[in-house]
Amino acid sequence: MTDNNATICPDVNDTSPNAPTRILRLPEVMRRVGLKRASIYSAIAEGSFPKQIVLNARAVGWIEQEIEDWLIARVNNSRQKQGLFLTSSHHVILPTLRSSR
Repeated sequence: MTDNNATICPDVNDTSPNAPTRILRLPEVMRRVGLKRASIYSAIAEGSFPKQIVLNARAVGWIEQEIEDWLIARVNNSRQKQGLFLTSSHHVILPTLRSSR
């Protein structure tokens, strides 16, 4: 089954630093971040959301890693008071527990 909302570069499973970039189209970005179109474009205008790239005269997309980084930053901002942080590999870093001794 093909995802019509994303343009996939060859070897998508490559996680090396030189891995190809995956471009997400708007429906996929909305699904991932939980925001509607107007909210996304408003956040772009405010400078608080990754800017889209032009694919051709009638299409734009977002770099997948920039969307992932934005999501991790949002999680970390909301969890900061609890001392929990999410890494780029989606692992939660728990606060250090201090001994009562």
